[in-house]
Amino acid sequence: MENSCVSDVSWIWASRLGRPINDIVGLLETEYGSIETAYEMARYGELTESVSVNKKLKERLLDKGRIDEAEKIHNKAIKSGMRIIKKCDNSFPEYLKEISCAPVVLYCYGKLPSEISTDESVKMPLLAVVGARNCSAYGYGVSLKFSRILSAFGIGIVSGMARGVDSAAHKGALSSDGYTVAVLGCGADVVYPSENRHLYNEIKDKGCIISEFLPGSEPVRNHFPARNRIIAGMSQAVTVIEAGETSGAMITAGLAGDMGRDVYAVPGNIDSTLSYGANKLIQNGALCVMSCQDILSEMGIGFAGRISAEYQSYECPALSNDDEKSVYRAVAEGHHDLNFIQLETGISFGKLRSVLGVLEINGLVSRNYDGFYYLTGANTR
Repeated sequence: MENSCVSDVSWIWASRLGRPINDIVGLLETEYGSIETAYEMARYGELTESVSVNKKLKERLLDKGRIDEAEKIHNKAIKSGMRIIKKCDNSFPEYLKEISCAPVVLYCYGKLPSEISTDESVKMPLLAVVGARNCSAYGYGVSLKFSRILSAFGIGIVSGMARGVDSAAHKGALSSDGYTVAVLGCGADVVYPSENRHLYNEIKDKGCIISEFLPGSEPVRNHFPARNRIIAGMSQAVTVIEAGETSGAMITAGLAGDMGRDVYAVPGNIDSTLSYGANKLIQNGALCVMSCQDILSEMGIGFAGRISAEYQSYECPALSNDDEKSVYRAVAEGHHDLNFIQLETGISFGKLRSVLGVLEINGLVSRNYDGFYYLTGANTR
């Protein structure tokens, strides 16, 4: 194997030696000089005696099955077109490297945050945007709008590509030609949820797909808390938009606080269970954010006064009649429910459904799994 391949395989091998993995990696580097040296010595059965390496760990180190497994994982990843990013690599996410429970190997597609700017002295700020899967139209719209505007100011949006708030965050960033990272709770080559295939492909092409889980790994419950620590760990701050009391978004916020990251929360209806988590975070000291200006100020990103209407608005394409323009603007302004669109426009329900159908056919408006209408990402600013 070439040196680069040996290095990748050796780190994959080290990542499979047990927990706490960072302690094991540190021990191997201390005892044998590098992970690559430890791997080569284990591969040829030449590991020297060490006081620090106990009998149980030495058995794992010399286990030929683990060595063969690492090579198979490497080959599968390469065959799938994945990149293997090691903790020792310069491209490994900077903030993530700082946390004590950082993964030692990441599998990814696309460009990592450090690879976006051509100026090495300019580091892209990263903001996690997370929230409820079964979010309301309000939560979805806020996530879409905030991510669209913030990414236009050069902030990279990090989320988990789940339904609801996460998906809206990625779509918002992409709609303004911004950068977004999807951290998965499955293999980087597995699309979950399946209805996000188009979104997955767009992020893969324009942003970055990241996972610490092996290629082909299916999404299972215990993967998601581990995924959430990466979302929090690689971001400067975490914004929570709608979250139940014991939701994954609350776990992410808790992890972020433990890591010394800033936590922001968007307030919501006090009578809604979806708003309980975000409101509770605010009560406990998280920054209450009611506009993108709040986040930009907190992250130290300059802007002139209020954000201009250019960033706040949506381009209205050339539409054939006033009804289509009226409905398009209503959806753009946050009226996602059919009843609210009808109240805003005054168009009869029968005609309204027809107009929405035309806008859907023309790719301007889409109906989401929740039954609400949104502008398609390609038409948002």
